[in-house]
Amino acid sequence: MNSKNLRVLIMKLAALLFIVCIESCNIYIIDRPLLPGYYIVDKNMYTKSIYNMTISLKVHKIAVYEDYSTEIFCTWVSTYTPGKIGYILKKSDDKNYDMYIKDNFGNKYNHILTTGIAYDSYGFSGNDSADGTFVFSPINTDASSITFYDDDQGKSITIKFSTKT
Repeated sequence: MNSKNLRVLIMKLAALLFIVCIESCNIYIIDRPLLPGYYIVDKNMYTKSIYNMTISLKVHKIAVYEDYSTEIFCTWVSTYTPGKIGYILKKSDDKNYDMYIKDNFGNKYNHILTTGIAYDSYGFSGNDSADGTFVFSPINTDASSITFYDDDQGKSITIKFSTKT
């Protein structure tokens, strides 16, 4: 190994040690490049009223895997006020390409897999909740945030990769 290659290797190791120190000390840098791991979101994306029921979509967290594919973990929650309607059918989002993500560079990623009620239709009856996920192909490794869109509802939520757990 020549001295130039050794210097490059030392610089890469120093950068890696710096990142490890930042992670182990629970110090997070806003808008830093994407690292694999779980990012906590815990925000409502929307709440929609239908007759005497409401349905909400909450985004809990996002997983960024080693290959930079991503998975968004969601819960749909219904609440019921007594009246005529006590049932809402949520249709499958498996082929719904109005739900997608964009990174901070504007690259769009459609989901390649769905699970739970993102995959199946689900009938909410009264006060109820059900989970589902959206899996996306690998995203740009330099991304510092993504925005998850639900164009059917006209809503979106931005997830910054500075909230890693």
